[in-house]
Amino acid sequence: MRLLDLWQSDSTVENKRLEQIIAFAGDGRFSEDNETSREFREYLSRVSPEKLKAYCAECLSGEKFAAAAFALQDIINEIGRRLGFTVRPGRYRGVSGQIGYDGLWTLQSGHVLVVEVKTSDAYRVSLKTVAGYRNSLINAGTIPKDESSCLIIVGRQDTGGLEAEIRGSRHAWEMRLISIDALLKLLDLRQRLDHPGVVRKVGEILVPHEFTRVDDIVDLVFETAEDTLPEPPVAALDVAEVSDDDGDEEEDAATPRLDMVAVARESAARVASKLKVPLIQRSRGTFSSSDETVRLVSAYSRTYGTAPEGGFWFAFHPYQKEFLEQGKQAFVAFICGDAATVLLIPLAEFSRWLSGLHETVSPARRYWHVRIKRRNGRFTLSRRKGHERIDLTKFLI
Repeated sequence: MRLLDLWQSDSTVENKRLEQIIAFAGDGRFSEDNETSREFREYLSRVSPEKLKAYCAECLSGEKFAAAAFALQDIINEIGRRLGFTVRPGRYRGVSGQIGYDGLWTLQSGHVLVVEVKTSDAYRVSLKTVAGYRNSLINAGTIPKDESSCLIIVGRQDTGGLEAEIRGSRHAWEMRLISIDALLKLLDLRQRLDHPGVVRKVGEILVPHEFTRVDDIVDLVFETAEDTLPEPPVAALDVAEVSDDDGDEEEDAATPRLDMVAVARESAARVASKLKVPLIQRSRGTFSSSDETVRLVSAYSRTYGTAPEGGFWFAFHPYQKEFLEQGKQAFVAFICGDAATVLLIPLAEFSRWLSGLHETVSPARRYWHVRIKRRNGRFTLSRRKGHERIDLTKFLI
């Protein structure tokens, strides 16, 4: 039985030690593009970010197993994919006549990172060798000279000696160094934010720059702060935007807000079960199948008013719509108060209703106001004057 089939039939498989999991893949021995590597990479594409972090720790622990370095290389490449980069895996072992990079990561800007993964810097990384990989790829026409650089990813944080070596070498302007711990922090940041600009800014951090001008770092901090702001209470919105056309008024009282990341994951699991397709979290509120053909945007609102009645307010952004439009099957999940109350709406239907929604447009942002009322067990989408309300009850899962 293939590793992925085993995992899907018994999810407790992922709780086993990484060495045991690898033994279930193919013949349990890594080789270039063999069944073991294909099954293991496919498995990694499905597991949670927490599992990727735990597997990194196993590869770096004092009880390392024989295939730890090969497994770590695949795990790091999967983290690159989760960060939003296009990843091309490299070779496990150096062979004469073959370029021995560990991975090629293409950023949104088109810049290519030649990745080298090391468990520690106890054994000196040859900067000349890493630079040679890049030069060979340039000469072969695989990557552009002006839009490429090297990224050394090291398991330990005590990399002072290697940092000094890079700074003092002629490779300083074509190399950057990052610890696996810091890379995992970037992954956590990506998981907690939705703004697509974050992917580009994260990529820019990994590219060699002379940071006399720190605009990119400031932009990343700003977008981080902006994306983590709590939703505005309905009572604080412009009256013209939120007032019901039938004269109803929103109630100021609201239930306590839940952790958006946790509730989005829980609701996405319910959606995945409904669609019978495993979904991977790409950002705070976006999910997709491993091949990204099935896509989901998940939005959460606490209850305004008194449950089990009351209303819900969501912001739906153009970049979320663009994300969904790139999938073959696309859905919006509106989480109404808790993860057990989810309205799952196909994008094709939801898109037809957008023109009737109130919209906020400003230099900083643009989004549609999605206002849903719950009365007598039924859910209704409120829209602007002249546009009929939509009964959403049939979309409840």
